[in-house]
Amino acid sequence: PGRILAWYQRGGAPPPEPPPYSRNWHNSGVFLTALLVVCATLGAGTMGLLHEDTYPRRLTRLLTDAGVAFQRTARTIQEIERKLFHCLGLLVPWGYYTLSTTYNYPKETCVYLCVAITLLGICFDLLRIRVFPAINDLAFVQKLLRSEERDTLCGCSFFAVGNSMAIMLARRPAVAVTALMYLTLGDTAAALVGVAFGAHPIKISKTKKKSIEGSLAMFAVCCGSCGVMLADV
Repeated sequence: PGRILAWYQRGGAPPPEPPPYSRNWHNSGVFLTALLVVCATLGAGTMGLLHEDTYPRRLTRLLTDAGVAFQRTARTIQEIERKLFHCLGLLVPWGYYTLSTTYNYPKETCVYLCVAITLLGICFDLLRIRVFPAINDLAFVQKLLRSEERDTLCGCSFFAVGNSMAIMLARRPAVAVTALMYLTLGDTAAALVGVAFGAHPIKISKTKKKSIEGSLAMFAVCCGSCGVMLADV
C-alpha cells in the first residue's frame, strides 16, 4: 500500500525498482541463531547419553519409548552420531549471514572463502583415501563415515560443494541461506526418520533405497524452513 500511495502521489510515475536484496534478514538471523542454540543443547545432551557407559541404555530406552523398534535402535543411534556432526553445517548459512549483514562482506568474497574451504576439505579427503588410509580406523572417524565411504570421497566433500554452488549461483543471499537450510536440516530429518521409522522403501538405484517416511520428513522440514525465511527471500 505504501508503494501504491507513493506512485499515486508522483502522478502515476512507475515505482522505483526494489534493491537486488536486503541485508536486513531479521527472520533468517533469529532462525539460524535459535537453531544453533537448540542443536548445541541437544547435541551436548545426546553426546552425554552416548558416552555414559559402553552401551547407551538410556538413549535406547528413549528411542523405544518414542516408537522406534528395538532392532532399529542400534542403527538409529549410529545415525544420530553422524547427524550431530552433520548439523555443524548450520555454521555455513550462519557464517554467510553474519559476514553479509554484520560485516558487509560482498558476495564475491564469501564465494571465494567458501570455495577455498571446500577445496581444502576435498584435498584432505583425498589424502585420507590415497595417502593416510589409517585415518579410517580412528574411532571417531568410523562413527562419521559409512562403510562405502572408506575408499571414496565422503558426504562432507559433496556437502561442501553444494554449499559453494548455492552461494555462488543464488542471486539473493537469503535464497542461498534457505537452500543451505534445506541441505542441512532436510537431509538430517530424512535420514533420522527414514532409519528409525522407514517402512515403505523406494528403490532409486540398484544399491540405494529411500523411504517414503524419510522423504515426507524432509519435505515437512524444508517447508517449515521456507515458511520462516520466506519474508527474507
